[in-house]
Amino acid sequence: MDELLSDNLWPMIKTLAKTSSAIRAAVAYVTSEKYLKFGNGDILITDASKRAIASGQTDARLLAGAFKRGAKLYSHPGLHSKILLLGGTVVIGSANLSESSASTMVEAAWVTDNPAAVGMATSFINQLTNQAISIDQGFLDKIQKIKVTPQPRFKGKGAKPKQVIIPKHRTWVVGVHELKKDYPDEQEFIESGTAAAEAKVTKSSSEVSWIRWTGTTRFRTEAKEGDAVIQMWSAHGSKTPSAVYRHAPILHRQDEDTCTRFFVEDFADCQDTSITWSKLKKLMKKLDMPGKIGPTSARGIPEAYSNALFALWGE
Repeated sequence: MDELLSDNLWPMIKTLAKTSSAIRAAVAYVTSEKYLKFGNGDILITDASKRAIASGQTDARLLAGAFKRGAKLYSHPGLHSKILLLGGTVVIGSANLSESSASTMVEAAWVTDNPAAVGMATSFINQLTNQAISIDQGFLDKIQKIKVTPQPRFKGKGAKPKQVIIPKHRTWVVGVHELKKDYPDEQEFIESGTAAAEAKVTKSSSEVSWIRWTGTTRFRTEAKEGDAVIQMWSAHGSKTPSAVYRHAPILHRQDEDTCTRFFVEDFADCQDTSITWSKLKKLMKKLDMPGKIGPTSARGIPEAYSNALFALWGE
């Protein structure tokens, strides 16, 4: 999916939310749960400042309900973004989570499952959670006592917003192979890393796999959470990949004493959407992709080519 939606935006948001393992949102003002209801495992960053609560732009009681259901809440005064991460899809547009946005205003949003967009939105939300104020019960008790006087616009000078730097998203084409041996001494790292990654899957139907990487390649040095990987998988002893797996996000990077381990999301349909090594070569030739990619490569590709490859994958 990669399109601009307006009049059918809210039904699409509701549909995407139903299949998402967790909702992650950075939305300026929240006063309605008609299409999104935050609960256990969800993340919501909003403006829950005294100004926003007093003017009725954010509903303290709604936040209290979400907190009670287990959502992680954050207040970021001056926030004006409207970004929703729903599974492997990101919605970026003009709409707050309000009844007026859903029923009376003309809103528009870009809805895309493009790996670069999803990766950058993930990074943006992660940075905001580090900058924002964590909302706990004490915070909720305080804001629920604020007198609410709805008004169209607050008059006054607000604090200067903090800068959020969105790192460049990268797609890596990586040759991976079956390990020659087990590493029992690393089992603790595998379990802890898998648990961390499972908390970040974009779809509830997904599983988590990992890539154990050694050496001094740029992939090991530079690949990060939110980047995408195209895995060329080879059985032990084989010189030719038996399957090539479509773009999947790196959920967690773990630097260990003997290696760097990358935990990757395995979508439920990853086997069905995989292609052969010869098909990948044909696609790269069709796109006139620069540089050489072989079965054991570990290199980044320009995002324009990554997007084109993603679009042509199923042809």
